Amino acid sequence: MLNPIRLINRLFEFLAEGPAKLMRLPVAVMELILDIRFWIRLVLYTIGSFLLILTLAYAAPAIWAPMALKWLEPQLDYFDQRSKGIGIYSARGDYLGIFDPRMEPDFNSSSKTIEWESFTAYPDHKSEHVEVVPPHYWSCLRYLEDRNLGKPMISLRAGFPYIQFGNLYGIDPQGLMRMPRKAVSYILGQSSGGGGSTIAMQLARSYYASLPSRKETYFDKLKRKTSEWWLAPIIQYKLVTDGDFGLLQKWAANHLPLAQRVGGSLYGVGLTSRIIFGKPSSEMTRAEQFVLAAAVNRPIQVLASKNPRINKRRLRNWRHITAIRAQRCVKALVADRQEEKNLTIALSTMSIDVPQAKLAPDKEAELKLLTRSQGVIRNNPVRRANHFAPSSRFGARAEMVDLYGHEWRNYVARVDLTLNSAQNIRFREKLAKRLGKLNSKYRSKLDRRYTLDVLARKRGKRLPDIIVAAADENGNIVRYFEAGQNAHYFGSSLARDRLSGRYERDREGRAVASVAKMIGAILIANDGEDTPDSKYLDTDAPKKGLETCRRKGGNRRLRRAETVFACSMSQPLVNRLFKLGQGVVRQSVDRFGFNMPFARKKEDETPPSTAVAHGLITGSPQKVHHLASVILASLTGRGSKPVSLPTIIANHSQTSRKSTEYNKLENTSDIIPDGVIEPAGRAMLRKLLSAPLCYEVNGKRHGTLKSVSKWCANRRKNIQLHFAKTGTQTTADADTTVDVWAAGGVQFTSGKSYSYVILVGSGSVSEPLGYRLHSSQLAAPLLGVLMKDLEQLAAPVQAAIAPKNDNKTQ
Repeated sequence: MLNPIRLINRLFEFLAEGPAKLMRLPVAVMELILDIRFWIRLVLYTIGSFLLILTLAYAAPAIWAPMALKWLEPQLDYFDQRSKGIGIYSARGDYLGIFDPRMEPDFNSSSKTIEWESFTAYPDHKSEHVEVVPPHYWSCLRYLEDRNLGKPMISLRAGFPYIQFGNLYGIDPQGLMRMPRKAVSYILGQSSGGGGSTIAMQLARSYYASLPSRKETYFDKLKRKTSEWWLAPIIQYKLVTDGDFGLLQKWAANHLPLAQRVGGSLYGVGLTSRIIFGKPSSEMTRAEQFVLAAAVNRPIQVLASKNPRINKRRLRNWRHITAIRAQRCVKALVADRQEEKNLTIALSTMSIDVPQAKLAPDKEAELKLLTRSQGVIRNNPVRRANHFAPSSRFGARAEMVDLYGHEWRNYVARVDLTLNSAQNIRFREKLAKRLGKLNSKYRSKLDRRYTLDVLARKRGKRLPDIIVAAADENGNIVRYFEAGQNAHYFGSSLARDRLSGRYERDREGRAVASVAKMIGAILIANDGEDTPDSKYLDTDAPKKGLETCRRKGGNRRLRRAETVFACSMSQPLVNRLFKLGQGVVRQSVDRFGFNMPFARKKEDETPPSTAVAHGLITGSPQKVHHLASVILASLTGRGSKPVSLPTIIANHSQTSRKSTEYNKLENTSDIIPDGVIEPAGRAMLRKLLSAPLCYEVNGKRHGTLKSVSKWCANRRKNIQLHFAKTGTQTTADADTTVDVWAAGGVQFTSGKSYSYVILVGSGSVSEPLGYRLHSSQLAAPLLGVLMKDLEQLAAPVQAAIAPKNDNKTQ
């Protein structure tokens, strides 16, 4: 009973003393009003705070920004250049994505800082830089995030002068004034309202890769903000000159994160508009520009989740971007009422659901066939390019490095490939299956270090160089397969300069084997003295079957020229080329861009006739392909036009930054076929180089390519011309295989013609591919796959279009 009694006593005491205390309250207030010291302290505190804010926003940045920029400018330039992602497009204009950052020589594989030259850089993001900033994106971004950007102003409000403090050095003084209230709200766990981060501060955030997090404490946020406050004035001082915001606009369009949940983040309007809206930033509507501006500081959450809570938050975030933030720009920036109404309707329609990766309507169905995943692969530009251009992107990089050196990405804005990505991926799948079967068939003959199975590579084994490339009559590569990532089609790694990355032809050490006999065939055809029945001395001929491919008989006999080329016999060709003269043979080797075998002394040099006949000359697969394309052009009546090296790049656009080294480059690799192949010798050349496919004796087929002899022009109604030459490179032990080759050209009755090259091997005598493996076993089966694909590609357009009701092709 004691507690209730005390409670009642306290209640009576409060009722009795309450009126007296209430009467003393006015007296206390009057004392406070009359306390001069309190008001002095309050005024001094207000003036001090105001001066501190002006110092932080104007005086201090005006001093440290110019000073710090002298030290920090190289880092900021490197940050800008490093972030530039290069777009990849197929021959049809499909947007495939951007080059993987791992393909860059200075790629940062972790979240740690990068020690670069004399300073420390930071982890990179990738975006597609735009030269022209979408105007409505910038106006909306400035209104939402940095409306005080610019010099201080004096304006009138209700007839009275009003000082508007502007963001002159990257720090908004009005945002600083709100910081005490925002800090208290943040500590109490309440929403702190809108930003306070200027555009320059958000660029600093991207520089430090320090995006806000729900898990960060107040002190974590304070630390992050301090870093932004330090760097923002330097960035704005660098980017804004005499009130010109051009560079600041570009950085704001290129470096701010606008979307997440794509296996990473999408930075910049160029990249985000490609993925979210399926169009370049220059084609975005005003509503779409407003949406991307509204996504700054609140990125779009793209991919759905299996977690319903995440999906609800994702959709709520999207609707906040479109229906609230973007609408603010509509109300504030659009003067025309009808346009305001149209934009409101457009944004309301967009807010229904979060958009996914967009493709042009006519490309959607075809690209959809290439992947079952509609998630990260379609929405992440890096993984998208890795999937749709698995090997061609490495080839494109190799060509760009040859033009500009390792720093090629500083000079290139986009790269257009020569091939159709969808068709090429289907071709890759066919080759991969064939290689798996070859691996099973010849597993016992392969060196234990290698496997041919690209789909199920076993641990501890690696793939050799496997290259299959075909180009049209203009030199554009239309089919490209390469198992590795070093793009050895364009040259061996050892032949590239370590400093510049450029390929140096003279350093190429890969022997081209018997495909070099194509040069011998050209020389013999140009001489004009021989026919397919001409006799060449073979010092190791059999007693019988001289018209077949039998050899190693130890007899000195004469064999027909057609038989020599069909069966790739070396010694008879050595004897024939010797009669032409070593100078003539050497001149032809040089004109086609190949190298003679290395010799330490002049007396150790290999005679050119021997080097060509035995395939000891060296060159890249691209040069072998070039040789085949020159022969094809001559045999198809295009001998008067220059033939360039086959290329995988149809076009590339340069940035405003020009390369002086690139401007000095001259294309000296073009060859005019009529300058190296006599028109009178074309019939002979065609007969000799068609023999590996077409040669037969008494109804029985012979030749190094007899397994694919059905592709001979005489046996195929839709083929007018097909020539080819194989080669097998070995070590000193003739049974130890290093490389197997095939190269040639085909012309279909539709008028389309293609040159090609095939290579499987290690390229190293110290690590041979296998034992007793020949081009007829490895290169010929891959040629069969290629020919089937080229036959479909060359078919007339009417035959290539499948019926709309054919479910198998949909």
